[in-house]
Amino acid sequence: MKPTAEDVHINAALSNISVSYSNDSYIADQIFPIVTVAKESDIYAKYNKRDWLADEAEIRIDGSEAAEGGYAVDVSNTYTAIPYAIKKKVTDRQRANADPVFQLDIEAAEYVADKLALRMEVQVAAGIDTTGVWGTDLTLSGTDQWSDFANSDPIGNIRTAMSDVRKAIGRNANTVVMGDDVWIKLQDHPDILERSKYTSGASITTEMVARMAGVDRILIGSAVKDTAAESQTSSTSYVWGKNVLVAFVAPRPALRTPSAGYIFRHGTRAVKRYREDRINSDWVEGQESWAVELTASDAGSFIAAAVA
Repeated sequence: MKPTAEDVHINAALSNISVSYSNDSYIADQIFPIVTVAKESDIYAKYNKRDWLADEAEIRIDGSEAAEGGYAVDVSNTYTAIPYAIKKKVTDRQRANADPVFQLDIEAAEYVADKLALRMEVQVAAGIDTTGVWGTDLTLSGTDQWSDFANSDPIGNIRTAMSDVRKAIGRNANTVVMGDDVWIKLQDHPDILERSKYTSGASITTEMVARMAGVDRILIGSAVKDTAAESQTSSTSYVWGKNVLVAFVAPRPALRTPSAGYIFRHGTRAVKRYREDRINSDWVEGQESWAVELTASDAGSFIAAAVA
């Protein structure tokens, strides 16, 4: 079992510090609004885009009927919220021998909650940080990649993607999502530095670049995951790739709004503790049920391989 009673008893001189590893920033639930649903699976309505954007109003001749229009509603779209769960054991022996630096029950609760948050982050990234799922794709290469400071045009690429979204859904893109590898390069890009030098002497921020591009917000995917097997040398990598998503995302769940996606969550993230006397231990368990749905793929435009 991990940790052992010996693992949680350390020299008193070190009992005011401890070292743990967890991500300090997840963006999955910032990208897509969370819709709390009463049922694990259900239907959500989707209106026919053509019916709303077609120019069909006509001049009305005196005494005649008005031109007739209408719109179809597709009720075949469904979600299924899948439950994810993980638990952590805290033994009586561990608790009896733990020094004050170890808050075993709090640590276990934080551990299971973070595991659920990481699972959601990985799932959202896998579903949206890729080509072939959004309305338009642009794959950069060579001198077009933003890591080529002399030739690339990051703001131009973002604005082209914004135009693609606008033409597709009739709304301005409001969100840009990029991996940390992209953001690191973008902060030092000469175009960005040139645009900012007359407005601020401060370091480049996401708010500054968002204003340059004309979007409400830029989200940076900086979470990492470790893919090493247990007891093997750690092998960490970014959850998010070297890509950029430009999209319109509803600021909050809304009717008749073409949001790029939603997270349908059944209930809330629950962390509970229960006793198992047979093994002289308590279990701290976390569970959350959700479904990630791209509800309007044409509300997004994807830039792949933004940096080398």
